[in-house]
Amino acid sequence: MRIALPWSNCRVGVLAHRLVCVIGRKMVGEYTHPTGISTMFFRLLAVTTMLCASLALADDQTPTTRRIVFLGDSITDGNTYPLLVQQAIREAKLPVPECFNAGIGGDTSEGMLKRLDRDVFSHHPTVVTISAGINDRFPSETFAKNMTAIVDAVQAYGATPILLTTSIVRDKSPERQARLDGYNAAIRQLAQQRKLPLAEVYQLMDRQPDAVGKLLVEDGVHPNYLGQSLIARAVLNALGHETIPLPPSLTLEIFPGVIRQWQMRAAAKSEAELDAQSVAKLVPGPGFATLNLPGRPAADPADWKEQERQCGFAMDIAEQVGKGERFFGIATVTADHAKPAVLNTGADLKAVWLNGQQVYKNTGWMGFHACKEQIPVHLAAGVNQLVIDTGGSFFLSLTETDSDKNAAAR
Repeated sequence: MRIALPWSNCRVGVLAHRLVCVIGRKMVGEYTHPTGISTMFFRLLAVTTMLCASLALADDQTPTTRRIVFLGDSITDGNTYPLLVQQAIREAKLPVPECFNAGIGGDTSEGMLKRLDRDVFSHHPTVVTISAGINDRFPSETFAKNMTAIVDAVQAYGATPILLTTSIVRDKSPERQARLDGYNAAIRQLAQQRKLPLAEVYQLMDRQPDAVGKLLVEDGVHPNYLGQSLIARAVLNALGHETIPLPPSLTLEIFPGVIRQWQMRAAAKSEAELDAQSVAKLVPGPGFATLNLPGRPAADPADWKEQERQCGFAMDIAEQVGKGERFFGIATVTADHAKPAVLNTGADLKAVWLNGQQVYKNTGWMGFHACKEQIPVHLAAGVNQLVIDTGGSFFLSLTETDSDKNAAAR
């Protein structure tokens, strides 16, 4: 009989799987029916699985092998605390983990559970941070079940879950506060029961003087830079980096492979979506304006848009190109020889054509962050033309290797 252990997809799990099967056969023989397996065998199975989980935790947290996926809602999608975590580790002269953002604005614990395969496991993580609860409206029992299911799936994959308590909000109404208190109690209990690292975001924020005024933006929900830095502090602590200082500010560079110059124009409200024929006819001329990235600095250096601008996002296109809700853009990329590449999307990008062929169409919101989708493409030798259909902001980079395609890692 074959037994599939939840840790059999990691190196330690493979060894444990072999061990339990060999010993099990010695104890109970080769059984072909479930009722033929002794209670002792299942005790051995449980003990071996727990041992494997502990060993895999240590293995996954080896700095040279860390691949961290940040799962969450808009607070994660904004990408500030993942960038701070990575920068802090880099400035401490430690091996820098590869970091992948899997935040989607408005998401709930239920939504996150449904997209683990697509947005988390596709990045082959060794560590997954889980931040949920701000958008949930479920009873605490339902929230706890969702979080437990996420943890089960992450552990079965072979990665280490790190649970984050929620951030604070301005709304202190009894109903809202009771819900958050119930969610955070469930998160803490799950971390304690499973012996998981816990990033205590709520307590770290709540104990600050005038926490709401100092840590949240005007909407009373989203943390500002200082609030995001406290989330980063809590995550670093949970990663075992309590002594690593937080950077005083983000040191940002444009992400690898960003296509920096575009010819852009606003689309008329009557214009249909681009197709092969209209793409072939689209040429720079009257009505087009040059858009260079990174664009104009934001008026407020502390504005989150300034972070995204420095990373290579085209922000507030209407201010630079002209009023509109949709925009068409043309750029060229030169390749010294024919080769495969990866297009990395972000923000409000709707569609992309490469050399007259449509290679990307947005079929559903997957977040704002850079590299939310990666599209394998093939560059021809010489000049290649890109055409985009986008909303008021976009991110598009072209990279040649998988190691370049996650925007948080540099």
